[in-house]
Amino acid sequence: MPCSPEDYKVFLSKLAERYDGDGMDDMPNLLIPIRYYEILNEPEMKEPDLTFYKGTVGEYVEILKLSNEAIKSVCPECKIVQGGAAGIMSDMLGYWKKIFELGGADYFDIANIHYINLGDLNTLNVKDFKKLMQEKNIDKPIWVTEAEYGSEEDVEISFKGALNAGASKIFFTRFKIGQKKDPSILNDYSKVYDEIKCQ
Repeated sequence: MPCSPEDYKVFLSKLAERYDGDGMDDMPNLLIPIRYYEILNEPEMKEPDLTFYKGTVGEYVEILKLSNEAIKSVCPECKIVQGGAAGIMSDMLGYWKKIFELGGADYFDIANIHYINLGDLNTLNVKDFKKLMQEKNIDKPIWVTEAEYGSEEDVEISFKGALNAGASKIFFTRFKIGQKKDPSILNDYSKVYDEIKCQ
C-alpha cells in the first residue's frame, strides 16, 4: 500500500491531469496524451528474484480503487488497465480469482495478461484468463501487454489464437528467434523494492 493513500491519489490525479490532453494544466507542447494507466505489474509474482509487489490481494484491490478514483476524477475517459497477470499457473489464476471475488474488476476497464514463455502459447494465456473472467461474470476487453516468442511459427500461431480467444490487442515484448537465454543475466527486481521504505 502507499505510505499515504491520500498523497498517492493527489500524485496520480496531477499526473493524469498533466498528460490527459484536455488543454487544462497539460504539459507544455503535449503532443500525445496518455489515456491508459496500468496499475502495477504482475502483482501475483512472488519469486525470490522476481517480485514486483509485496502487499496482500486485498491491498491490491484497494490500490486499484484509489488509482481508478484519482485518475478518473480528472480524466473520466482515461482507461485503467489491471496489473498484467504473469501467467495462468494455478496459483496465479487463484490470485486473480480472489481479486475478482473482492470486487477488483469494478476498478479497471481492461484486463491484462502476459505470456513470457509460460503457459498456453497457442492463445498467449488469453483462453484460460477469459474463462476465469467469464466464471466471475466479468466482461471486459483483454489485452496481452507482454508477449515473447522463440520462433517465427510461434508468432503466427499465437497471434491468431489469442485474437480468436478474445484478445483485442497484443503487444510484443521481444522476439528471441534463434537466441538462447543466458542464465547469468538476471533482473533481480525484488532488491529494488527492498530498498524502498515509507518515510
